[in-house]
Order: sequence, then structure tokens, then C-alpha cells
Amino acid sequence: MNRILVIDDEREIRDLVTVILDRAGMETAAAASGEEALRLIEACMPDLIILDIMMEERNGFEMLRLLRERNLIVPIILLSAKTEDVDKVQGFGLGADDYVTKPFSAVELVARVQAHLRRKDWFAHNFTPLKLECGIFRLETDTQILSKNGKSLQLSSTEAALLEALMKNPNRVFTKSQLFQTVWNHHGYDDNTLNVYINRIRQKIEDNPRKPVYLRTVWGIGYRFVPEGAEHEAEN
Repeated sequence: MNRILVIDDEREIRDLVTVILDRAGMETAAAASGEEALRLIEACMPDLIILDIMMEERNGFEMLRLLRERNLIVPIILLSAKTEDVDKVQGFGLGADDYVTKPFSAVELVARVQAHLRRKDWFAHNFTPLKLECGIFRLETDTQILSKNGKSLQLSSTEAALLEALMKNPNRVFTKSQLFQTVWNHHGYDDNTLNVYINRIRQKIEDNPRKPVYLRTVWGIGYRFVPEGAEHEAEN
């Protein structure tokens, strides 16, 4: 049975989330603070963490940074009433795997949790470290390090999964739905979440993220990875 740790200083939200996940057949533990969460993690490593952003003693962003600095590799879903893109970008940049806004439906929350657990289980049984070389880029999937012209860039697990799919199929156009199915392992996609991740990757790999030449938008369809960048553009 999958074990989920819910971290939120609001008792009502903790109780609501744990009831929803318990009814979905998951084992849950709850923490009202970051310190309590750390003790629970040390006692028994969870399979997934749901972390509220707005906490008083140590907010969710600080907690997320701490967990990733400790090399905790389980999926982390941020939970927040904030809907601004800047908060989502900050959360994804710190290593969050997903972002759920309040109020949320039980069906949506369970679906997102199950999707990340399926992906985690699949990688646990099928993951083989790869070193993908594509143009001036080299991706090491086990360390999630991308090299561009020899300069190393650290990726989050989701950024690495997105780039892996794109680099395995250079110049191929992926629909947004296809990318979401590949990375999040379910068909219904959140357009805003995908856009945030694409923008995060562009910030890391593009010389000018506002004019991307490697990770390009195919308007009305999706995205494609062009390893030749500006050279390929000149040929066209």
C-alpha cells in the first residue's frame, strides 16, 4: 500500500486530504509542521508528499528546498490557494512535481496522486540510466544533469523526463497531450502546468528564452526539440 505524507498546518485541510486518500485505498500520515514532517520522514519514508505552501513556521517553499537539498527523490505535490504563475514557477523551480490549487475536487487530487505513484513505480521497475547525446546537449537521466556545450545544468525530475522524451525524438512534433501522457502518465493534461515546465526548461537551455531555438512551440499543436537550433532555422 502506498504511503502518503500530508504536510499542512490547517487541521481541516489535513483531515480532508487524508480522508480523501484513505478512501482511495492509500495509507496516510499527517504533519502540522515542517519539523514534525521531518521526524515522520526519518521514521518511515513516504511514497509521495503533499505539501501546503502557506505555513507559518516554515513555509512550503522552504520545506521543499530543504527536502530536495537532502536528496529526497519522492514526488512532491504542492497544495495552495495561490493561483499565480509566479508561485507555480517558484515551486517547480525548487523541485515540485505538481501543483494543486484550492479549492480542489477529490477526484482531481486522487487522479494526480495516482498518476505520480504510477510513474514512480514504473521507474522503479524499468529505469535504466541513459546518457542521451543530441547536438550540443547531453542528458544523464540518472543524475538529471544536462550538459550544453560542456556546461552542466541541474534539472528537476520532471524537467529531465520532458527533455528525455524530446531528445529521444529530435525534430518530432509532440502534442501537449502526448507529452503529458509520457511524463505524467495520464491522458488529461493541465495546459498551465505543462507551459510552466516548458518555460523552466527554456530558461535553462536557451540563449534567449523569449526567442527559443532549441525547444520550439508548434502553434496549435505542441512542441519539438531542435538540437541544431539556429543552424536548423537558417537551413529552413
